[in-house]
Amino acid sequence: MLDRVLFDVARHPACFCLSTKDRTAHSLEAVRAIGFVDGFDLLWFDGSRTEEGRRLPHELAPDLACLREIHVDVVGGPDFAIFPALARMVALGYDYCGLIENDVQLGPGWFEAMRALFGKGRDDGLEVGAVAPYAFNRWVLYNRGAYAVTLISGATAVLFTRQAAQLVLDNYRTTTTREISEWMSFVSGKDVGMPREAGAADTRVSSDLSYDLTLQKHGLAILGAIPPRGRLMDGEDLAHANLGGYCLPAPDATVAHEAGSFACFADRLREIGGRTRQQGHGVGAPYVFMPSMGFWYVFAHQILHSRRSPAQLSGRWRFVWEKFDGPFALEACETGAELSFPLYGPLCGLFCAHGPDSGAFELLSGDDRLVDYDCRRDIGETRQFYARLDVEPTGAQPLRLRAIERRGGAPGG
Repeated sequence: MLDRVLFDVARHPACFCLSTKDRTAHSLEAVRAIGFVDGFDLLWFDGSRTEEGRRLPHELAPDLACLREIHVDVVGGPDFAIFPALARMVALGYDYCGLIENDVQLGPGWFEAMRALFGKGRDDGLEVGAVAPYAFNRWVLYNRGAYAVTLISGATAVLFTRQAAQLVLDNYRTTTTREISEWMSFVSGKDVGMPREAGAADTRVSSDLSYDLTLQKHGLAILGAIPPRGRLMDGEDLAHANLGGYCLPAPDATVAHEAGSFACFADRLREIGGRTRQQGHGVGAPYVFMPSMGFWYVFAHQILHSRRSPAQLSGRWRFVWEKFDGPFALEACETGAELSFPLYGPLCGLFCAHGPDSGAFELLSGDDRLVDYDCRRDIGETRQFYARLDVEPTGAQPLRLRAIERRGGAPGG
C-alpha cells in the first residue's frame, strides 16, 4: 500500500526498490550502501510488523534524497513485494528497474560496476536484459573473466532494463530444475549439473530462479559482476556451501577454452532475439511441462492475466502465496465463488490445498456437474496435492469451478 510520496517526477532513468521486513539492523546496513549513491531513485517496500521496523523508512526519509515512495504492509510472501515493485517502476516510466533485498550488503562502486556490465555484454555481442552485483559459481553459465553470464541470478540484487522487467512481469511464474537444465543445455550446449533424471524431473523451484530462463527465451542475457560488489548478510553459509561461493575472474586459459561455446551461445541468443522481434513473443510455451506426469501445468494467475484471456471471476477471491506453485494461488473467500474459463481438450487435474480445514469445489459445464471434490484430509497441516480429475467437456460452454460448502462427515484419510 502506497503510504507516502516524497517527490512526484522521476529524477533519474533508473530506480531500485528496497524490500524490508523488520530486521532493522540489516535494513540500516543496506541503506548505508544504497542511500547515498547518486544516479537512481528509490522505492521502499516494507512489510514490517514491529513498531521499530515500521518507523524506520519514515525516520530515514529526510536524509535519503533518492527516496521517492514508501509502501507499507507489503506482506504475504516475497513475490508480493517483487511483482508489485517491478510493476510500479514500469508504471512510473523508469528505463531501468531494480530490486534489492535488505539482507544484501553492497560494496563500494557497486552501481558503477553494474552499469558497466551493459556495455561489457554489448561489446561481446550480447543484448543484456539485466545485471547483478555478484554471481555464484554454481549459477554461472560462462565466466568471461570480466563478468559472468548467469543461468540463475535470483532477486536479492538485480537491475533490469524496462523491456526485461516487463518480460518478467508478463511471464511471472515458478519453474522446475528440469526446465532450467534443459533450456540451458539447448541454448549453450552445456550440462549445468542440475538433476534431470526422471525422479527429479518435477522438482519445483521459486520464481526468482526463472528470470534468466525467461529473458534468454526472448534473446536477452543476465550478467553478474566479477569480482563481486556485495554479499549476503544472512546467506554467507548458503552462498559458499550450496552455491559454490562468489564468482571470481576465471584464468585467461579457461576463458579462451570456452570462447567457441560462448560465441555459439551469443549467436543463438541473437537468433532468438530476432525471432522474438519478428513474431512478437519468445520461444517455447509460457507454461511448465511436468514430464513425470505427462501434462502442462498452467497456474491460476496465468489463466486470469494472460493477454486476451476470457477467464472470469465472480464472488470474492484472493491470491495467496505458494512458493513453488505459481507462486500465486487462488483462494475462494466465500461459498459460491466461481472461476470460469474455456477448455480445449482434457483437464487432467488440479493442484489444490488439502487438509482438515480445506474446502470443496465442483466443476460445471453448463448445467452438468463434472466433478464434486472434497479437499478435506486428515493430514495435519494443509499442503498442496494433485487432484486427478480426467474430465473433458463436450460442449462449447466454459468450465465453471465453484467453491461449495461441505457439511458433516469427517475428513478423508
